[in-house]
Amino acid sequence: GAWSVPITIPDAVGGNHTIVGRGMTTDKRATATFKVTSYLLRTPYQGPVGTTINLTVQGFGANETVRVSFDSQTGPVLKNVTTNARGTGSTTFPLPEASNGWHDYVGVGQTSSLVAWGALYVERLFTASPTSGAPGTAINVAAKGFPGSQNITIAWNKVAGSAGTNVCTGTTSSKGSFACSFNIP
Repeated sequence: GAWSVPITIPDAVGGNHTIVGRGMTTDKRATATFKVTSYLLRTPYQGPVGTTINLTVQGFGANETVRVSFDSQTGPVLKNVTTNARGTGSTTFPLPEASNGWHDYVGVGQTSSLVAWGALYVERLFTASPTSGAPGTAINVAAKGFPGSQNITIAWNKVAGSAGTNVCTGTTSSKGSFACSFNIP
């Protein structure tokens, strides 16, 4: 007879695995091959620079180091993750300094050479410190997650219908960051 049943694939090392169907009364068997592929699961997938990303690597080699890098296989290392006997491991890392938008990240098994890709979205972040003070108070501002190598202007009291007062100008870094200080006018 014929039958089918859904199954959930458990954590397993990357590569080919055999699924066996066995008749309970006849003990006759049929097999199929299932390939476990490497996978990167991250939460959250977006945030401003510095957001803590929770990462699980799955389907890599047993007890190996998975090098997780940013923007490419040869990019800056976000974290090295050690897998267990089933090829799974977990870690956290801060979302790195980068320009606004989607960025690839990649995990490469250092023993198995298995590879998995994912994407992270860098949001803009703007901070000012202190957040209150009298006229003349020095304010430090930082902008992160902006387009890289672009002109930027920081304005005081700029609202719809008013240009405000420009207090800092410059160029963001290649990673989209800019910092300056000014005194409250």
